[in-house]
Amino acid sequence: MISKKFDATLIRSNGQAMEHPLVITLSYDEEFDPFAVQMIVSYASTEGEQDAVWWLDRGLMSLSIKTPGVVVGFGDFRLRLQPGMIKVCLKNDTGHADLRLPVEPVKEFLTETALALPLGSECVDEQIDDFLAEVFNS
Repeated sequence: MISKKFDATLIRSNGQAMEHPLVITLSYDEEFDPFAVQMIVSYASTEGEQDAVWWLDRGLMSLSIKTPGVVVGFGDFRLRLQPGMIKVCLKNDTGHADLRLPVEPVKEFLTETALALPLGSECVDEQIDDFLAEVFNS
């Protein structure tokens, strides 16, 4: 498992601009899901520590750091590389949040994941076979 923790900033929540510190933890486990990166967003508030967990596509994250100014992603998350930061837009049924992540820790994290398993070499055939065997044998 590859994991990286760093500081970030919540810059907008449900249309309201703000500057609230966050702690981001990115994790990658090629055995569990070779395509996904788990992002835990830790937010300190007056009620205590609150975490939100998002699953992001590793390929889209990698594409975002190679295409400055281009919005990458769709649906509930989008990424955009801007000078010195990656803007992450998250949406769900209850709201919308924009985060500002520093570029360097994200690049370092994605480089480590590529060393562990290069993009494009992900294979899930064995996992699918195991899953189907489990379904049909139960």
